[in-house]
Amino acid sequence: PKHLGYYSYHLYSCGPRAVSKALAELDRQQGLVRCPGPSPSDISIQIQDNGNFWRHLMTIAHKDAGLITCPHEIVEVCNQSGYEVISIADYKQLNPEKDVALILLYSNLMEWHWACFPVDDNINNWYGDDTKIVKIFVLKKMN
Repeated sequence: PKHLGYYSYHLYSCGPRAVSKALAELDRQQGLVRCPGPSPSDISIQIQDNGNFWRHLMTIAHKDAGLITCPHEIVEVCNQSGYEVISIADYKQLNPEKDVALILLYSNLMEWHWACFPVDDNINNWYGDDTKIVKIFVLKKMN
């Protein structure tokens, strides 16, 4: 369902929550303080304002499709926030002291989740033995 033109399910879904955590962690690492930083709902509105006709079509088929944040939407909102998105293949390459990453996980067709490294715990075991990592996006400040 929509509220004020936005998919209300998406406002607090895992994609915007993970981006909000990542931006806060990047600020922390850089010694910056934004009071407050962008909330998950702020990020969701930005994502939805960028447009995604696919989300609209999918919500006709199933209301929970409004929860979905596609990888290209993550890249776009991070770029708009001043961060380059670098795709890597191996979770073991991430360094919790210097890297901030958005990671797309799944266990089956209906279980998908965006997580923020290093903020979220147990990422590589989110769904237990069924956890599969689909995308790893490392964020770096644009020059």
